[in-house]
Amino acid sequence: DEVFGDNNCIAQIGFAKTTGSTAEAVAAIFDTLLWYAKDRDLVKIRKLYWPQTPGEEGAKEYKRVETAEGNLIPITKYIHNGKLEIPAGARILTTGSIVSKGGDDPDIQFPSSSGSIILSCKPNRHWKCGVEGVKKLWRVGRLLRQPGLRIYKRYFDDFPFRPLTNIWGDTRGEDDATYVVQTDTKPVERCILMATDPGDLVLDPTCGSGTTAYVAEQWGRRWITVDTSRVALALTRVRLMGARYAYYLLADSSDGQVKEAEISHSEPSQALTHGNIRQGFVYERARHIMQSGIVKNSEIDVIWENCEE
Repeated sequence: DEVFGDNNCIAQIGFAKTTGSTAEAVAAIFDTLLWYAKDRDLVKIRKLYWPQTPGEEGAKEYKRVETAEGNLIPITKYIHNGKLEIPAGARILTTGSIVSKGGDDPDIQFPSSSGSIILSCKPNRHWKCGVEGVKKLWRVGRLLRQPGLRIYKRYFDDFPFRPLTNIWGDTRGEDDATYVVQTDTKPVERCILMATDPGDLVLDPTCGSGTTAYVAEQWGRRWITVDTSRVALALTRVRLMGARYAYYLLADSSDGQVKEAEISHSEPSQALTHGNIRQGFVYERARHIMQSGIVKNSEIDVIWENCEE
């Protein structure tokens, strides 16, 4: 804080290391990363997302399965010998609220086989998507057919990822370390991906085993690494010369344009390519379905009108 200012502290990250250090009291199994910026208003932050699994951290609320017939079954019914087996056409889900604080919206009534269902918005609450938005969610089957406010169906495959937080418990050190204080590649990789873009320059003033240079090379970042030890530099040189990396497609390449069109379901760009790494790579995509996105989908209204006719 004294060097950069407390306003320029971006994050404090705890990450797991190989083994607990010898201590008289409590063994330390976590190290801490401090992320500071010279100017917080100008800092570059790239959010990272991690695949999640139903029932595990970040996805424990997904406890039910909706069958193809529309029945809701506890997810435990589909766990056999510790393995989750979902039948074809079924989807894992949890429920979300359809209201937010503030305002005072009217009640909404829907027809039902057993009469009618009235959704009552409590005092000092308003419908997240407005009255018409709630009606659209009802028409497309995104709401449970029951009274209440936490009835929005949020399916697991709407967005099966979770944002990376400031606690990293999966970063144990490397088993094949060649340097006494060699850092696992995972925490360094995440730091580089969060704070830089392809073509950016990464500086490591304490080279050690060369993990920073190794990771930066993999992800298309330029790098400078420094050390006073000849042994450290020699190990780094050997590590880099023998490194084998996955092959990535540049966005600014003809193959990249074709792949980008394939992923985005569009026509390939006809722009000239120059192999500029600063334009990044061709990345995987993940859909993210939200209440607001469903409500704004005008095709739903057209389909509904055609069905009514």
